[in-house]
Amino acid sequence: MNQKDFFQWPDNSSAYKISRCKPRPYLSDMVEIVATRGEYNLMYRTDFSKDLVAFNFITEKFKKASTKPPNIPRLRGIKNERKQRILKDIVLLIPPNRQDFWKNLSVNDYAIDLRTNYEVQQQ
Repeated sequence: MNQKDFFQWPDNSSAYKISRCKPRPYLSDMVEIVATRGEYNLMYRTDFSKDLVAFNFITEKFKKASTKPPNIPRLRGIKNERKQRILKDIVLLIPPNRQDFWKNLSVNDYAIDLRTNYEVQQQ
């Protein structure tokens, strides 16, 4: 994935539609979620033995709009020293099919360490 693959999507969910859905779906209750490109319904099930349920929570205004939001200006990344430490110490323990993620992870020396700082930074 490249930086051009990430967008700043606004929240286009309809609080009205979500509140009117009976029973109200919670992500913690879902065992399977199916999203299909080009469709606005999210299909989910809360038990593997049950049928998929359609959940329409997107605003009608968004459905009529056909423009993509702007790209994220820069990826968050991690500090270079942390990436190098991960590559040196941990990559040997990671299966080969997972190593590319760490090798291609973007670097940002101004990135905040989210393990110690929990405040959300607005871009």
